[in-house]
Amino acid sequence: MQEQELVQQTYDELTDIYGEDRVILEPFIEGQLSLRPDLAVLDENLNEFFVVVECSTVISEHREREDLKELHRLMNHSGAPYGALVSESFEYIFKLVPGEEGEQVERELADFPSDDSQEQRALESAEEIQMKFWRLAEYFRGKIGREIESQLYHSLFRKLAAERHNYNLDIDNLSEQDLTEIDELIEEKYPPFQAQRHQHDVEFQKQVLNTFYGIDLDKTPPRLAEAFVELEEQSQRTAPKTTPLWLSKAFLDLSETGEGDVVLDPAAGYGNILREANARGADAHGVEININAVNSAIFLNELFGTSVSYTTGDYLKLSQIDHSLPTEFDQVFIDPPFNLHYEKPDGTPARNGDEKFVLDSLERLKPGGRLTVILPVGKLYKRGASDFRETLRTEYTIESLIEIDTPIYDHTGISTVILQIANEPSSPSDEISYAIVDSDEEPERRIPEIVDDIRLGKADTLQLSRLDGGSYLPSEIIQMDKTSRQLQQEYDEVREIQDVAEEIRGGTKKPDQVFEEDGENRLPYVNIRDIQQQQYSEYLDVNENIVRADETDVLVSATGAKIHIHHPEREIAPSSMWAVVRFRTEEEALVYAHFLDTELARNQLESMQGGATVQHIPIRRLRELLVPKFSENQIQEKAGAIRKRLEKIADLEQEQAQLQDDLEGLFGGESI
Repeated sequence: MQEQELVQQTYDELTDIYGEDRVILEPFIEGQLSLRPDLAVLDENLNEFFVVVECSTVISEHREREDLKELHRLMNHSGAPYGALVSESFEYIFKLVPGEEGEQVERELADFPSDDSQEQRALESAEEIQMKFWRLAEYFRGKIGREIESQLYHSLFRKLAAERHNYNLDIDNLSEQDLTEIDELIEEKYPPFQAQRHQHDVEFQKQVLNTFYGIDLDKTPPRLAEAFVELEEQSQRTAPKTTPLWLSKAFLDLSETGEGDVVLDPAAGYGNILREANARGADAHGVEININAVNSAIFLNELFGTSVSYTTGDYLKLSQIDHSLPTEFDQVFIDPPFNLHYEKPDGTPARNGDEKFVLDSLERLKPGGRLTVILPVGKLYKRGASDFRETLRTEYTIESLIEIDTPIYDHTGISTVILQIANEPSSPSDEISYAIVDSDEEPERRIPEIVDDIRLGKADTLQLSRLDGGSYLPSEIIQMDKTSRQLQQEYDEVREIQDVAEEIRGGTKKPDQVFEEDGENRLPYVNIRDIQQQQYSEYLDVNENIVRADETDVLVSATGAKIHIHHPEREIAPSSMWAVVRFRTEEEALVYAHFLDTELARNQLESMQGGATVQHIPIRRLRELLVPKFSENQIQEKAGAIRKRLEKIADLEQEQAQLQDDLEGLFGGESI
């Protein structure tokens, strides 16, 4: 709808209520030529402004803020006691009342034109909820930290509980004692809620009551209750504390959770997975260490009308016989903190907390039960996670695997993988359903489609025996299979590069002292940039700690999105951005340098890249690169053919330069 259409529609509705005499389009406010509201309603005597109205079809935080600022100005200059912001999905009608610091704040009139009616209405739309949140965020900008969502949930819980249990929260006379009493009531009625007090608590509570004045939260339907969860998902203020709603539903669809299932989320956050599971008939249990997240989850339980049991605490320290949880579960869902640090029983620190979440939870599954988890994709190929992968492969059954190249969580930028694991023995012939979400695909659209394919048996499969190598990444396994077939069609023998090369190692970390000029007993310190610019800019003193490379080496860029291959023509000190592949002879290095620059090799190298922010290839994975194995005679023949072609290229470049000079000379110019 165009904005002018919305203005006309609002005008028609107002004239039906108040009559044409009282409703004015773009009225002139005396003495203020720049202030012209979209609409205004006059009082019954047609002497004074009664309501000024702004219409907006654009729903954004900036536009809403500017529209309401304009309404404040219009009300102050026109004397209108009421203002209204109208969109396609909601009407926000309010009056201005004194705030804590003497400023004017809005109090919504849900039963307008009544100013003090006890009638309450339901929220109208997700856009209305979003708008109210923006109002609070704007009002408390700079006053409240990054936890505004959990503080909003707490304040709304107070409103909800007060109305349910007939406790009067008087906005104009609200005190610390009122908040203490209502928090004690919530703790009694809704365990394990534990009230957390905040700076500006009374002021914030007053403004929440003003903003949601006349709103009955108990009338909120589930489809609108989801909008409260999306406030946290869409917030740029903090890292998300819960699994996105769409991903929660995909998890439950994949596991086919239903009536009577006993389910656990050991890192429950705000409880999205558990509420959805309970709505499908499951007996849902959650553990969460963050008390603000638990409090928020309990409020959202009440808002959604779901029943979920929560335990507040550190799941990694809970005993397997902790009586707050059932002894066994049909389903476990985990969206753990990535690369979490935790303390082992002996007091030593460890970084693989996400792995411990999975392994501890597998022990809580019934025989045949399923665990669904999202993890950093590095868990499928990094050396540090090899024991974890081997445990999953040999002691449990990996049923499905979704590799996601596009980061789901913007605050991390980490590519992820969804694994579904059954608590039952595996067999090498087991088929694992898999799919890959490419970097140019939208996970929110693609993953539910993949889940449907897996459930219907339409997804591609890999035999478990294929996961017996270093990497479990389907994309890499598929690429290696494709490359292996192509290589075997073209060459007699195919090997991993570690079986062909003499040595593969990393480059030299930049020392504290480097020099701008060459000198005796110095080597060029070579970065990728130096190769691109075809000149050296830094030199370092040679010592036993320096990694050297010469004509018998091939450099492969180990860091950066673009793959670079370089065959040195003199001795250099390659930086740590390079992997150094050493061969027996200069001829062998020359041949393999040109093979590594082919599409076959580059496709393999690109599939080996990983990293959340900077792409890199671990040396361990580079060693598994497939290459042809050439005989000595083949090396000599190919090296000779390469040199002839390089000489011809050099001749052609020289001829091109001469022709360019000749062309310039036709016009009397100097050569370039």
